[in-house]
Amino acid sequence: MIVTGATRGIGRATADAILERGGKVIGIARDADALRALEASAPDRVRTLVADLGDPSTLPEAARRAIAAFEGVDGLVNCAAIARYEPIGSIGIDSIEIQVRVNLVAPLLLSQAVAAHLRDRGGSIVNVSSTLSERVAQSTAVYAATKAALNALTKSLALELAPFDVRVNAVFSIPARQARSVAPARTSG
Repeated sequence: MIVTGATRGIGRATADAILERGGKVIGIARDADALRALEASAPDRVRTLVADLGDPSTLPEAARRAIAAFEGVDGLVNCAAIARYEPIGSIGIDSIEIQVRVNLVAPLLLSQAVAAHLRDRGGSIVNVSSTLSERVAQSTAVYAATKAALNALTKSLALELAPFDVRVNAVFSIPARQARSVAPARTSG
């Protein structure tokens, strides 16, 4: 399974969960040191690929290399994301462009590449979205918009890939700030 953003947060937790269940992971992220740590956790079942998901020109080759790492994959989990919390009036074009590229363009291009591989064998694509796509909060306009667009992309991919036994779903995360406020307190022992 290819996992983007595999070195931190939901991406790392996803990679770890796949490994705990005996699966193989191709982790994609920017942080080479963190990728080495992921690979060291299960060297026979993890391959890693340093890639900047904000650079669309590198994504077709990244997908090809990821698929080849284990001579095929069962699917893709698009976890990588960028959230810039900026109030209206202070959002610059650079911020818009990087969030659109990482949160929408990268999942689209990677999904297309992986779908071409999965058409003959079936599999799954999971896009990690956000509750902010449907219930916005202050200073999240661009991030929320990219995640709403990701939801529409997920539905389109699901419709078009269903005849090939490729399932496409989205899971909705909650913002980290909200997660801290609703998570139960951890106790030791």
